[in-house]
Amino acid sequence: MTWSRTPAGQPPRVFFRSDRGGGLDLPYLQFIGSGLVAFAGVQIAMVEASYPVMGGFKWRRTYYGMAAAPLRIGDIVAGRSETVVYTVP
Repeated sequence: MTWSRTPAGQPPRVFFRSDRGGGLDLPYLQFIGSGLVAFAGVQIAMVEASYPVMGGFKWRRTYYGMAAAPLRIGDIVAGRSETVVYTVP
């Protein structure tokens, strides 16, 4: 919004610029829709990665068995990460 000079005694005139500031030539629904799809994918991946780990520690205690076996922490993390990659479409 810019103000222009006006003669004394007259109210100032206000001009609104129609410049979008180098915005995308993309309809609003396509912009929001693609963002929602990307967010849903990330949210599903986070749920698949975090909830089974909590369940493995709290209820099923599968990670206690893995930690007692001759596995390194990196092996457990790599196995869980591969499971998430192959599970999430």
